[in-house]
Amino acid sequence: MLKNKNILFFSADDWGCGLMTSKTHIADILSEENNLLYINSIGMRPPKISSSDAKRIFKKLGMFFEGIKQVKDRMWVYSPVVIPFHKYRFIQWLNKWLLITIVRFIKRKLKLHDPILITFLPNTVDIVDKFGASKIIYYCVDEFTVFEGVPTKIIADMEKKLIQKSDIVFATAQRLFDNKSRYNKNTFLMPHGVDVDHFSKALNDDTKIPDDIKDISKPVVGFFGLIEEWFDQELIKKIAEAKPEWSVVLIGKINIDVTNMKAFKNIHFLGQRDYKNLPEYSKAFDVAIIPFVINELTKNVNPIKLREYLAAGVPVVSTKLPEVEKYSEYAFIADNHDEFIAFLEKAIKNDSKQMKQNRRDFIKNESWRGKIEEISRIIEGK
Repeated sequence: MLKNKNILFFSADDWGCGLMTSKTHIADILSEENNLLYINSIGMRPPKISSSDAKRIFKKLGMFFEGIKQVKDRMWVYSPVVIPFHKYRFIQWLNKWLLITIVRFIKRKLKLHDPILITFLPNTVDIVDKFGASKIIYYCVDEFTVFEGVPTKIIADMEKKLIQKSDIVFATAQRLFDNKSRYNKNTFLMPHGVDVDHFSKALNDDTKIPDDIKDISKPVVGFFGLIEEWFDQELIKKIAEAKPEWSVVLIGKINIDVTNMKAFKNIHFLGQRDYKNLPEYSKAFDVAIIPFVINELTKNVNPIKLREYLAAGVPVVSTKLPEVEKYSEYAFIADNHDEFIAFLEKAIKNDSKQMKQNRRDFIKNESWRGKIEEISRIIEGK
């Protein structure tokens, strides 16, 4: 494990947003033994004229005016304000100047000398070498060029330059590794981890199922995570229609129009729930699902929820995602909607206490702490 280092951490997710993502897990563990400045997401796509984007802008402004916030003994959070119109050269220059000036000031104030710089964002390419970093690390978790609303060519060019500029590149999925390693020989495949101890609480007899799900009729087909553009609504509707006696429970923040799904009485939206309570909800699931459409975005995704479901002992049914196919011994992988429903039925009927324990035991060696140990060895060896 890295110890007594200074780390500048440019995240793609905001700290304290209610989610525990790969970035927050990694930063949380690294900050136990190192001084870490967590820099909240600077965004990559232009905002839309929508209430959700307006709320996000005001929230970001509020976080910016809070200044530097100490959240742990050796961890600080800073939320920059960045103008997300990257296609304009003046905006690119202004964003660059603002970030460099403010982060340099914070770095001096916190005495973060010779930091290791870890970035998750391609659009940090023009600033990563401005802080006297001893190492520059690009941690790639998504194929950003296929995100909706992102200026594809600009982001692709940024990412290529960032990869070439980095001392080390980590990629969380095989397709990402195959793509990014073309530009940097020091690229490593680094799949996500899981907090096994946390999610295996679902297997404990004394873990209580929350009130808002305990009375929902069984069997429960459960999901937790963001409900975004990659979420297969047609699949969910088909499940609800084919099996009206089943309950489909969706837990998470909704960023798309789900009006059609809400027409089904057996589809339940519980909203976003705190990460600390997810094992309790997992205990209520008879089967857990990864209902993603298959496209260029999801082919590069390595869903953390797969490992979280397995650590909770819950049977899993997924659409045919390349990274999930590696777990075919412990997850049902469907080629189409009809097969997905058939696998749900099979998973519900054939589950047992021993099978739940087997899933947990299978995934126990993929802990986040183990991943950080591996990451640390690579960093120290370069």
